[in-house]
Amino acid sequence: MAIGYWLMVNTIRWTIIMEVLVITAVSGPYTTTLQAEERQASTQHQVAAAVEVDLRELSTLPPAEQLRFVIAALRRRESRMQNFVCVVEAASGAVNMETGKRQGQPSNARYEVRRLRQKYLWRRLRRDDRGQHVEDGAGKWDGRVYRQIDHSDPAQHAATIESHESLAILKIKYNVILGFRAYGKFGKSPDAPGEKRDLPASLVDVIEFAMTRMQYSCDVTVEGEDDDDNPSVQVRLMSDDRSYTYWLDPKRDFMPRQYMFLYSHDAGHHSEHHNALSSKNVDGLWVPDRVIVRENSSDDPGVEVMSSYWIRRLVRNEVTETDLTLSFAEGSQVWDAIAKIKYRVTKDGTAQPLPFPDPTTGEQTTASPNDLASALAANPIDDAPTSNR
Repeated sequence: MAIGYWLMVNTIRWTIIMEVLVITAVSGPYTTTLQAEERQASTQHQVAAAVEVDLRELSTLPPAEQLRFVIAALRRRESRMQNFVCVVEAASGAVNMETGKRQGQPSNARYEVRRLRQKYLWRRLRRDDRGQHVEDGAGKWDGRVYRQIDHSDPAQHAATIESHESLAILKIKYNVILGFRAYGKFGKSPDAPGEKRDLPASLVDVIEFAMTRMQYSCDVTVEGEDDDDNPSVQVRLMSDDRSYTYWLDPKRDFMPRQYMFLYSHDAGHHSEHHNALSSKNVDGLWVPDRVIVRENSSDDPGVEVMSSYWIRRLVRNEVTETDLTLSFAEGSQVWDAIAKIKYRVTKDGTAQPLPFPDPTTGEQTTASPNDLASALAANPIDDAPTSNR
């Protein structure tokens, strides 16, 4: 095994440990903050040097070792993204590629994502008649249960409770370049038997998933290893009809710099290209500052959908359990797919059972008082931490 590769992987492992522990080094009465900063700078220099050495050697390693290198680097990045809140603005519209003219009405939205380890909450905001941002929809994953509410129809506030993550988090496409939730984990759909779809997962989990699936091929390519200003590590995941390619920036915590998706099957095709136009360092973590997304599909030939995401705010290590609350307000019609019941939230905060249509038979059943109580005990209307209720 190349010395550079060994040094890189073991340096990453040690750095993860160092970021979890708080270490106080005492070297006599003259130990100062300046000395501590010098030691930290020296450690950072060693990490950077290890990355630089390995980039020049990475292309000579066996494919399995190349993937281990990338996974070790992305696992370190993932360990530093366990607690953050991010606010991004988004704008999108369709353009006729032949005439260059805009088609339809452009859309604008503001998104907020809060993460605390395996849990996260996302919110979609819009401007009301007074120009104030109000919540238009939200979703929460607690590692076990997914809750979502949509305010686009104020007459019912459609809400769902499910046992799996929703694709909604992937539709906030800034998350793909961030690496928080990425495309590529293509498997059985949890809510549509017999169908397959992309399943939300972190980028490092996507790559590890692909490595264990026979239908995938995974390869790594080092680009510009002799270019100190613009090197990249390309990771490509391929199956029979689709490919996912990520360009990682080794000088910026292996942040994805570009992503490209290509799908082609019979007469159908779809492509996406995500590009981070700029990035910035937030409390020691590199994140995309401005992202452009271009999409083309055979469903709408000759039309390109262009979206732009730019960061308003990103803060690390300030999210608490209380910040991840998603309760169902009065008037919400809740579809609990886990308990197989449906109910409406009344003015006094209780649940009024509604007919629940069986997706297989089409028959409708209304929850008994016992079944409703059992469902609410497992997933209550009020999602606030118990100590805050």
